This record gives sequence, structure tokens and C-alpha cells, in this order.
Amino acid sequence: MTFGIFAAEAPEGTRFGLEAGRSYDLPRGRLTFSLGATRDAAGETALTGNFGYLQELSEDSALQLAARRSVGSGNGGEQLVTSLSADYSRPLTALIGLDIDAAFVRSEDTGTATTTDTVSLGTSLGYTLAQDWSLNLGYRYQMREETGDGSAADNAVFLSLERSFTNRP
Repeated sequence: MTFGIFAAEAPEGTRFGLEAGRSYDLPRGRLTFSLGATRDAAGETALTGNFGYLQELSEDSALQLAARRSVGSGNGGEQLVTSLSADYSRPLTALIGLDIDAAFVRSEDTGTATTTDTVSLGTSLGYTLAQDWSLNLGYRYQMREETGDGSAADNAVFLSLERSFTNRP
């Protein structure tokens, strides 16, 4: 179990909050959640929290789900941010892995009542070149819609070469 109380200085003033949570180890995964309340600098109280679920579907594949609601600073005022995400990963062969992800984020500015929604979907293939090297090829779609400003969409194809570093004692 976790429990926390905080006071944080923000550009708008001092933000206070408390949160309690719990984690459970499952036979092939993990479940975590917390619930709390945050009082922003204007004196408004918002319900906050998070939820996380990880399920190993097989020895090498996994499904991860997450949800979060928080209070933060942005654009000269307080923002309520709600996010939902899902990620699925699995190997296709000994050297190639597949990753599929989706996310939704809603940001609400409490001062101006402006809402921004962002949706993203992506998929990538990773190819192991050597122990520390991998090559990734993927596609990502992102759509953003803001109250009063309309919407915009973006498509991206990417190719990346990555190397991981490990510190050994």
C-alpha cells in the first residue's frame, strides 16, 4: 500500500494533494491503482488517480493498460489531464518483435475551459542486429483537436537504429 501527502509550488500558487494506492502481483502480471484529490491554487479540488494493468500473455508477449488523471500547470493556468493507453508487444521470430500502441489524452484548462484531445495509434517492428543494437521500423498516426481551434492530423513513418548501454560493476 502507498499513501502520500504533498504540497507543490506552481506558477499559479501552491497545490496540495493526497493519494492512497495499492499494488497486487498477479500470477502473470501486475495490477496497480491509486485514488486521491488535489486542490489547485484557485481552491478547486479535483479527483486524481491512476490505474495500471500488465498481463503477460505468453512467455514473451504482454498487454499493458493504463489510465491516469492528474492536475498540472500549463498555458498560464491549472490543467486537468486524463490519459488512457494500451500497449501490446510480442516477438514474431527470435530476432523480430512487434509493438502496437494506442493512447488518448484530454487536457482541460480550468481557467479558460479550453479542451485539447490527442489520439495516437502506432505500430513498429524491431529487428535485433546484435546484443546491444536494434533496427526499428514503424508507423504513427496522431490527431489533435482543440476547442475553438479545430483539428490537425499527422502521419509518420520512421526508421531508427538504437543501441542500449549497460553499466556493469
